[in-house]
Amino acid sequence: MATVIATVPYHHGDLHEALSAEAFEQVRAKGGDAVSLRAVAQSVGVSASAAYHHFPDKTALMQEVGHRGSLELDRRTLLAADAVRGRGRRAATERLRACGAAYIGFAQDEPHLFRHTFGPDCAGSALPGEKTKDSASYRTLGRCLDDLDRLGLLGAPRAGLDLMIWSAVHGFASLLIEGIVPAEATGPLMATMVSVLVRPPTR
Repeated sequence: MATVIATVPYHHGDLHEALSAEAFEQVRAKGGDAVSLRAVAQSVGVSASAAYHHFPDKTALMQEVGHRGSLELDRRTLLAADAVRGRGRRAATERLRACGAAYIGFAQDEPHLFRHTFGPDCAGSALPGEKTKDSASYRTLGRCLDDLDRLGLLGAPRAGLDLMIWSAVHGFASLLIEGIVPAEATGPLMATMVSVLVRPPTR
């Protein structure tokens, strides 16, 4: 006999938000592959058919989760960069370091969400903020590089540095959460990145 899952009337207000938030938490806990739209609906106490009124399939729900993951990454990198005050050499250098460290820290703290946000479920998503170059975290990195450039501190041409640095930081973060490089390598990586990018002080 098939098991019948009882549902209760939904009384929490915005069902779209409730489904999105629950899916977000489930992806954080166990990864996107282990999440289903039916199970998310059950968790918030509604039928699968009610959930399908808001998300036509799992892909749509997972893209929403990826969008939220991107926004959380943006929030962390923005906070890290904005926490560094000042406009001189030291502040500009530390701001770049903080931005990169926050990006890596997000991957370390939220490995399932990080993999999902940049994984195949979210590839090609039309959701705003999903494309790397449209994200606030990518623009924050660019702002850090612009500050260094404004101060004449860059030791390399400005053009193309955004993508190069993002690739290095993102690649390191991916290697870190897969256990290929140790967390202790984060500090040396950031120090090397800064030493390569920033001109040494003149005497």
